[in-house]
Amino acid sequence: MPPGIEAHTDILYQPLTTSALDTDPQWGLYDGSGALLDAGAYYRGPGQAPVGQSLQRPWPAVVAVADSTVLIYGGVIVDHFGHFLLTSLARLWPVLMLPGDRSAIRILFHGAGDPAQWWAVPYIAACFSALGLVPANIVHFPVPTRIPQLVVPRPAFEEHNFVHRAYVALTRTIGAGLTKPSLRRCGPVYMARTRYPRITQGFVNEQELVDRLATLGIAIVFPEDLSFAAHVDLFQTASVVLGPISSTFHPAVFARTCCPLLLLSPNHIVNPNFAMVDQIGGLSAEYFFVDPGRLDDDGAGRVTHRYVIRDVASLAADIVGRLRLC
Repeated sequence: MPPGIEAHTDILYQPLTTSALDTDPQWGLYDGSGALLDAGAYYRGPGQAPVGQSLQRPWPAVVAVADSTVLIYGGVIVDHFGHFLLTSLARLWPVLMLPGDRSAIRILFHGAGDPAQWWAVPYIAACFSALGLVPANIVHFPVPTRIPQLVVPRPAFEEHNFVHRAYVALTRTIGAGLTKPSLRRCGPVYMARTRYPRITQGFVNEQELVDRLATLGIAIVFPEDLSFAAHVDLFQTASVVLGPISSTFHPAVFARTCCPLLLLSPNHIVNPNFAMVDQIGGLSAEYFFVDPGRLDDDGAGRVTHRYVIRDVASLAADIVGRLRLC
């Protein structure tokens, strides 16, 4: 069963004006009584905690009024790579059921900035374009606005909570629109995070591991250098993709057929989003625990939650041994 779709009238659209959506209590969709519209809320589970927003919000005294065009609610644009792929796309599954010419549809989003800024982000433009969408399809209001007619698809993916088959149908359609079937195969590829200017968690001496793996013949790729199409294609053409666990692995579910994955984790507790994607997408993923040293967190440095690989040579040897089994 796909997620549900609801039709609503006279809904208040409260804009999101900051990228810190977790702490903004105003943004969201509210019905005539001022209650947060359940179908349109951004929740994280389990327990469906609202991400920002308010459960009850009075309508402002003055609101703009949209025209009578029927809008489809697309959710919230989060420009973080992983959250965009999991959450910002999660309500677009009905687009697959619309005619090939999608020029007339209007999809309403929340998000900091405006549609022109969103379209300037390469992976956002790539995903929307692969669905046959153009900038004119995207609607955004900078002020509180009453929406006369709003169609609200429920999400096919809710972080930490659930995923529907409709999410895989969507991601595979996007991937097929960006890449071509290929029989070409290359060897194992390590996705390095050493050039990211800022990461939430990581190994502070990852460069040592990168250097050692390179001498052992493993190709090193820097994800930030890839277009989104090339990123997806990597999972179709490599024999194995490995690297520190991060959202750089989420494009694997966009691939037509995905190679085995080996994700290096500094702890035994893996974010449930990964397991959800693996299961629904039929991905072959192994989470390889790296027994690291834990360093003090550094809020001002490149890596916030910092770990150190105790024995790089032994880890590299273990990795190569595991690759031989793939």
